[in-house]
Amino acid sequence: MYKFLMVFIFIISISISFLINKIIIKKFNNKIELERKYLFFHNDKKNTPFFGGISIILTTLMCFIIYTVLIKYDELTAISILSFLLFGFVGFIDDLLKYKKKNSEGLNPYVRLLLESVFTLLIIYLLGFNYSIFKSLNINGLKIGLFSFPLFIFLFLGGSNASNIVDGVDGLDAGLTLIALFPNLFLAFKTNSYIYALFIISIIGAIIGFLFFNSHPAKIFLGDTGSLSLGNIIIVTSIIMNNIIMIPLTMFIFIIETLSVIIQVLYYKKTKKRIFIMAPLHHHFEMKKIEESKIVITFYLIGFILSFIAILLGDNYANIINW
Repeated sequence: MYKFLMVFIFIISISISFLINKIIIKKFNNKIELERKYLFFHNDKKNTPFFGGISIILTTLMCFIIYTVLIKYDELTAISILSFLLFGFVGFIDDLLKYKKKNSEGLNPYVRLLLESVFTLLIIYLLGFNYSIFKSLNINGLKIGLFSFPLFIFLFLGGSNASNIVDGVDGLDAGLTLIALFPNLFLAFKTNSYIYALFIISIIGAIIGFLFFNSHPAKIFLGDTGSLSLGNIIIVTSIIMNNIIMIPLTMFIFIIETLSVIIQVLYYKKTKKRIFIMAPLHHHFEMKKIEESKIVITFYLIGFILSFIAILLGDNYANIINW
C-alpha cells in the first residue's frame, strides 16, 4: 500500500505544483518590477514573478491532507509542516513588502531574525526537547549536552538564511534542496518511517514541479517564501531523522556560499579590498563570465556526490528521534 501511495503522492505533488506555478506566472507576469541595484547583469529578470515558494508550500500542505486522510495523522510530520509554514510566512511577508515597494528592501532584518528565532523555539518545544533531554542528548553517539540547544537554534537560523543566500541563480536553491533531502528520505525508508517519507516525497515532487519553470531561463523565482522554508525543512528533516551530523555534507554548497559572503564582508571592512569579485560565490563566477547553467550544473554535481556519501555514512546509524 505504501509503495503505491508514494508513487501517487509523488505524481500528485508534481502535478499540483506545476499547476500552481502556471497560475502564479499567469497572474503576475509583467506585473513585477523589482529593482536590482547591484545585480545589473540580472536586469533582464526584474519582471520575473518571485512567489514560487507558495507553490511548494501549498503543494506539500495539500499532500499532507491527502495522506493523513488516507492513512493516519503523524505528529512529527505535522510539526515539520508547521515549521515549513512558519518560515515560509516570514519569507512571504518579506516578498510582499518587496512587491509593494518594487525594490529589494523587504522586511526589517532584525524583525525577520526575531520572528525566525521565536518560530525556532516553538518548533524545538513542539518536537519535545526540554532541559533534561538537551542535558543528556547524544547526536549519532556524540554527547554534546546543553550545547545542543544553541546548536539547534544556529542550525534553524543558519540553514534557512543560507538557503536565502544561495537563491541567486536560476534553479540553484530549489535543486540543491532537492538533492540535500535524499539522505533524509533514505533514512526514512531505512527506519520504516513511511509516513514521514511521504512528507519528504511530497516536497521533492513540489520542487520538481517548480523547477519546470525555474530552470534557466527562469519564468518564476522562489522568493524568500521559498528559500527560507526550503532551508528550514532540510534542517527539520535532518533533526527528525537523526541526521544532523551529515548536514555539513548535505548542505556543503549552502555553507560555502554563506562563508563567501562572511569572508567578503569581514575582509573588505579590514582592508577595503575584495577577495571575490562579488559575493556570494555564484555571483563571483557569473562576473567571471561563466554561464548560469554551468554554475548550477557544477554545484548540482558536487551536491549529488556529497549527498551520496551522506547516504552511505548514514546507513550506519539510522534511527528516527523518539523521546
